[in-house]
Amino acid sequence: MTLAEALTRKAIDLAKAGDLTALRLCFYRIIPSRKDRPLSFAVPAITSPAEAASTVAQY
Repeated sequence: MTLAEALTRKAIDLAKAGDLTALRLCFYRIIPSRKDRPLSFAVPAITSPAEAASTVAQY
C-alpha cells in the first residue's frame, strides 16, 4: 500500500468514526464545491407526466 493509499484509508476510517474534519475532507473530494453559478429560467407549470416529458424536451 502506498503512502497516498494509507492516508486515504485513514481519512475514510476517521470519517466513519465520526471525525467531522475527516468527514468534510472526504465529502469535498467526492462532491467538490461548485465553481459555476446557478442558472435561472422560467419553466411552465407541469401537471402530468406527459407535460413533464414535453417540457424537458424543449430545454
